[in-house]
Amino acid sequence: MWKFEGQEHIYKLIQNSMVKTRINHAYLLLGPEHIGKTTLSLEITKFLHCIDEIKPCQNCDQCVRINETNHPDIVLVGNTISEIREIQEKVSLSPFLSNSKTFIIHNGESLTIEASNALLKILEEPPNNVTFIISATDEQYLPSTIASRCQKLELYPLSTERIYDYLIQHFDISNDEGKEEAKLISKLSKGRLGWAITAYTDTNFLQTRNHDISLFDQIINGDMSERFLLSQQLSNNFNKNKDNIYTTLETWLSYLRDIMLLQTNSHELIINIDYEKKLIELGNKFELSTIIESIKV
Repeated sequence: MWKFEGQEHIYKLIQNSMVKTRINHAYLLLGPEHIGKTTLSLEITKFLHCIDEIKPCQNCDQCVRINETNHPDIVLVGNTISEIREIQEKVSLSPFLSNSKTFIIHNGESLTIEASNALLKILEEPPNNVTFIISATDEQYLPSTIASRCQKLELYPLSTERIYDYLIQHFDISNDEGKEEAKLISKLSKGRLGWAITAYTDTNFLQTRNHDISLFDQIINGDMSERFLLSQQLSNNFNKNKDNIYTTLETWLSYLRDIMLLQTNSHELIINIDYEKKLIELGNKFELSTIIESIKV
């Protein structure tokens, strides 16, 4: 039984390949960050190595070892040339506990040029009992020579309703406050289940988001000197923690997008549902063309 929500099209493809004994030597998982590529790569690995009739069973020695990350035939590979060179030796070795070996490479877009060239040599003439699972946010960030040698498996965003239902069931949410939080997070997730799970379990998530929205309000309503001071603070913090700044900017863009949606009478599509009243007020302040230009920038 697949221990993963959604992406049924990928399950079917892998299962059909197994039935026809046509498992590919390399798979490329494509999708935005936090959509579930890491989890799915492990589920595919369990399916390939599971010894039960119904795969992946989650209970056999192979599945348990993969879950506990101590399977000797499953290798998590880094993105540097030295790490790729290490597996050049390992691919030719016989499996220890299974009939095959699986090499997993996360964030394939981070491979250096030298590492990409070394990996390409392996993919050009792979051993029969070896499978590579590579994940990336977008195919365009990988060398075309590597992408062309992989079977592409694209992960699609889940519906807001499906993510909400998953959060309710997985975290056993029964109180109204918890349901409202799950509803908000499922809207904000943009179909990324991994992101939704992380956001729901992170006690600081909503507090950080509210702070980002507060900064946005200061920029909109402040005078020129206040805006300059805030922009200078963001610039200074960029080199210290780029991820936090990107998250802040993403929150601001979603806020602007919601204002535009409200101005076009698309209330059901907004994601910052807890700020709808304030969004309407801001929408009355700005022309639609101004909002669109802000999003483009």
